[in-house]
Amino acid sequence: MSGIGEVDLYNSGSFFADEEMPPEVRTHVFKCLGSFPLSRVLVESRPEFITSERVEEARRLLGNIPLEVGIGLESADDDIRERFIRKGFDRSAFESASAVLSETGAGMVVNILLKPLGLEESAAVDDAVSTGRYVFELAGRLGLSTRVALQPVFVAPGTPLETEFLAGRYLPPNLWSVVEVVRRLHCMGETVVGLSEEGLEPKRSPAGCGKCDGIIRQALRDYNRTKNINIFDSLNCSCRS
Repeated sequence: MSGIGEVDLYNSGSFFADEEMPPEVRTHVFKCLGSFPLSRVLVESRPEFITSERVEEARRLLGNIPLEVGIGLESADDDIRERFIRKGFDRSAFESASAVLSETGAGMVVNILLKPLGLEESAAVDDAVSTGRYVFELAGRLGLSTRVALQPVFVAPGTPLETEFLAGRYLPPNLWSVVEVVRRLHCMGETVVGLSEEGLEPKRSPAGCGKCDGIIRQALRDYNRTKNINIFDSLNCSCRS
C-alpha cells in the first residue's frame, strides 16, 4: 500500500452495523489497515450504530492511524431531514453519536445536502449554511475534530427526485449556490465539496449557465485541494445573479 495516504471505506450503508458488516470482517479490515503507514481511515455509519465499544475496538486495531466516521446528517432541521430527505433519525441521535466519537478520540465527517427536494434555491443555501454552523458549534463544544462535506444534489434515475425533475418541478442547485455556501462555511471550519456526477447527463447535476460551468467546477476542485477561499474571487459570469 505504498503511496496511499488515506483509505475511505464506503459500503453504501453503515460500517458499524453488524448485519451489514459482520464484526469479524470489521476486525479483519481494521487490523489489516493498521499495519500500513496511513494518514487516516474513514468509514460511514448511521448514528444508532456508533457505539463506544465499536469505535474503541476500531481505534485499537488501527493503532496510531486516525479514524474518522462519516454521518449523513444532511440538514440540522429535523423537519427538513424527515419530511424531505426521510433519514429516519433526529438531531438528538446525531448529537449522541457525536459525543461517542469525541469520547473515543475519533474524528467526524458530516455530510450536508444542498437543495433536497422541497426547498427552493435560496432556502437551500440558508439551510446548508445553518447546518454547517450547527455542526461546527457542536464540534467545538465537544472538542471533536470535524470536517463538513457539502453534497450538492444530483438527479439519480429511478428516484422520486427524478419524477419531479422530469416533470419540470425540480432543478439541481446552481453552481453559484455551491460557491456561496462554501464561502460562508469557510470561516467556520474545514469544508470539502462533493463533485461526483455519477456519469449522469449534465442537466441532472449542479450547473451554471453552461459558459461558466467548467471554471466554477475547476475552482471548487482547487478549493478542495488548497482550501484557499480567494480562488473564488476571480470568478464571474453574467448568470451569477
